[in-house]
Amino acid sequence: LHDGAVIIHNDMIENAKCILPLSDEPAGSRMKLGTRHLAALGLSEESDALILVVSEETHAMSYAFKGSMKRG
Repeated sequence: LHDGAVIIHNDMIENAKCILPLSDEPAGSRMKLGTRHLAALGLSEESDALILVVSEETHAMSYAFKGSMKRG
């Protein structure tokens, strides 16, 4: 599993390799976010879920919640 999101609900994997909508937020461009981080930010804008994302380049974990991202 390289691309796409994994959806976990009630401690079970519901789906994998999901393509998510990207954020339109200009803050994403200021932070120089890639596609997976923009997708995490976009999903956090549309849901109340805590979104975890791992950078392909640095392997650092970040999270997005309610339209904000904390980079790790």
